[in-house]
Amino acid sequence: MARPSEPSKHLRPLLEKRQQFPQGQPIDAQGNGGPILGIAFLLLILIATGFSREDGCANKVVTDLPASRDIAGAQLHLNKGALRELHWHRVTEWAYVYQGRFRAHTLQGLDDQNEFLLAFDDGDFDATGTTFGVDDWITHTPRSILAKNFGVNESVFDTVPSKEPVISNGTIGSANVDSPNGMLDGNSSYVYKLSQVDVPRAPGGGGTLAKVDSRNFPIATRIAAAIVTLEPKGLRELHWHPNAEEWLYFHKGQARATVFLGGGLARTFDFRAGDTGVFPENSGHYIENISETEQLVWIELYKSDRVADVSLTQWLALTPPDIVASVLKIPRSVVDQLKKEKQVLVTGK
Repeated sequence: MARPSEPSKHLRPLLEKRQQFPQGQPIDAQGNGGPILGIAFLLLILIATGFSREDGCANKVVTDLPASRDIAGAQLHLNKGALRELHWHRVTEWAYVYQGRFRAHTLQGLDDQNEFLLAFDDGDFDATGTTFGVDDWITHTPRSILAKNFGVNESVFDTVPSKEPVISNGTIGSANVDSPNGMLDGNSSYVYKLSQVDVPRAPGGGGTLAKVDSRNFPIATRIAAAIVTLEPKGLRELHWHPNAEEWLYFHKGQARATVFLGGGLARTFDFRAGDTGVFPENSGHYIENISETEQLVWIELYKSDRVADVSLTQWLALTPPDIVASVLKIPRSVVDQLKKEKQVLVTGK
């Protein structure tokens, strides 16, 4: 993973190319402007103890990914002991850890290097009234009120940072806090340990697709996710999502996707590790692993309580075959061979 003192190797080319385009013009994965999707990481904050990269349709970043209305995203990287300041959000926050270990919700790194993807169920994540920092609140409250509220001397707050330290150094303690109201576990747990789940191969045999939504993670009623691994030259079949737009983060490999918006509007994009993208709700699309040797891994996020899709092949297979053959002007024998079960991840041919 990238050192905290420099941008990710996947991030840097996009940041460089982004500067070549005027505001209001999104870019694709090659740095080319385009009206449908913008692919880029948008805001990079570098601090000695770690960094965060924010991505979404927000006041400061709307020119980079304007299609993202439902979801905003960020990456957070922390060194061992480093802390994300104490805070909370107006919106739902969802996280996927892919390196190291963390302690939540203070968000403290427990291993030497720790990184995860964050998502929020509002593309306008930079809007005022979305994120609240404890130190920011304390420094904007009269000292006399603080002293009365906490039952301490006013001088206690002399060293509270006046400028929000998004990430700061810290030490890892061993103390846990017991709540008089009990533990948040079972259906009330805010943690789902996918690393302990044996994910079977997806229909079609081309890889795995692990769904994490309210059906197996009951507390997750606002953001649903799928973590997908696709074998070389494999295909995420042609489909669409009827319940939400799809927000994607490509974690590993190289991909190609064509998005169909209806009315003759479509565009093809190439993605690589570190890219993000948005497929509008109900837009037809596929994702292909264009590598001959490397797996493709990406994360799909939806502002919904569940992951849902409609397979084009299955829809055609469950439509009277004479109608399909007549409309598409293809042989009836071809229609008869279409599979009536979803082929979610198709093996490479």
